[in-house]
Amino acid sequence: MPRTKIMATYGPSVDDDRTLSKILAQVDVLRLNLSHGNKENWLSSLDRIGRIAKKINKEVALLADLPGPKIRTGKLPKDIGVVKGQKIIFSHLQQRDDGTIPLNFEVQKYAKKGALVSIGENGPRMLVKELKKGRMICSVVNPGIITSNKGVSISNLSSSLASPTKEDLRLAKFASNNGFDYLALSFVTEPRNIQRLRKSVGSLPVVAKIERKTALLNIDEIASEADAIMVARGDLAFDIEIERLPIAQHKIIEASRKAGKSVIVATQLLASMVNYPTPTRAEVSDIATAVLEGADCLMLSDETTIGKYPVDSVKILRGVAKNTEPSFKSTGTRETEDISGSIAFAAASVADNYDVRHIFVPTETGGTARRLSSLRPNAEIIALSSSRKVRNSLRMNYGVTPAAIAEYRTTDRLLSHIMGIASKKGIGKYAVLLGKPRSTGSTNMLFVSSGSSE
Repeated sequence: MPRTKIMATYGPSVDDDRTLSKILAQVDVLRLNLSHGNKENWLSSLDRIGRIAKKINKEVALLADLPGPKIRTGKLPKDIGVVKGQKIIFSHLQQRDDGTIPLNFEVQKYAKKGALVSIGENGPRMLVKELKKGRMICSVVNPGIITSNKGVSISNLSSSLASPTKEDLRLAKFASNNGFDYLALSFVTEPRNIQRLRKSVGSLPVVAKIERKTALLNIDEIASEADAIMVARGDLAFDIEIERLPIAQHKIIEASRKAGKSVIVATQLLASMVNYPTPTRAEVSDIATAVLEGADCLMLSDETTIGKYPVDSVKILRGVAKNTEPSFKSTGTRETEDISGSIAFAAASVADNYDVRHIFVPTETGGTARRLSSLRPNAEIIALSSSRKVRNSLRMNYGVTPAAIAEYRTTDRLLSHIMGIASKKGIGKYAVLLGKPRSTGSTNMLFVSSGSSE
């Protein structure tokens, strides 16, 4: 089992019981993209996911990806082919009887002259030549086809295009009321974006998607505020020079790890497997690089939503991660600010220096397990909690295996139960991080068993 966590996106390619069962058996987190569909679709998908997960006895966390100020083309009478040098006019919700292409957003208020506009991932590209009278006038640079309801990316958009939107806040409440474990917030540029969302949904963990150049300038502050970070390479590679993307990814992962937050690497990890059964060598190397840089989680999108080989894509991703992890070398100082941090540091040191392969962490909130994960010990972190919500909140953290446990009133009985678990699993040498049962933030004991398994 890889320590790097795997996230897949739910979509048409996995929307049958047999395929979904195979996907759920291999992933830690399932993402639902709320940019597509409606409440009826999402509730139906949640029912299916819950039913299959129960059938295979697998707990999987659910992430609701909020659309943010997502720009899309409106409904067109037919697909439109464009050629290099052609003049194209965009406008907010205008009909196309005069050749204008409608958009769902008043982008002319936020776009800048000279910006690059892209339709879809591999669609036509054009330059903004003029902004006037509610219209964005462009010249085609790369030919292609413009279709209805297609995502539109525009470089260097004004930072006043704020996130979360009113629609985000509405969808966040829906997600909070329907069993989701994480919210992913699009187009985060500063900590205030996350704070606004939290006021609406309370304690549900927020994943900040880094998609804008402005976000890179504020990455330390964003990482400090968010519960997790996503390197959303699709939009980010469009807002900065694509040659800068590898260094930007490195910077984001470094900032996230420094803040002790889990970090997800997303977009085109196995893009070729949308249509082909095997990946390219470059894709395999890209995945390995993310693991070696310290990513907690790797995410598939098109590969499992519209791809022809969703199950194979997940298997390849897991396999590359598992084979790369032994070469990962944790870097950085293990700074501690309190007793719990010192105990976690001690546990990591014991694991690394004395070949302790398992660390049990009974936890009320998941805090100690997350802290231990950020230290990257050479051991599996078995996070024991009676709360499904807490267990699911840890499914994006590197090296953490959440497991259910009953509540215990005394430390002695809790330790005795853990000894029983270790014996049943054939674990001889292990460590336990302990605190006062049912008390948040009380971790202050480290127990080490040096026995041998039978």
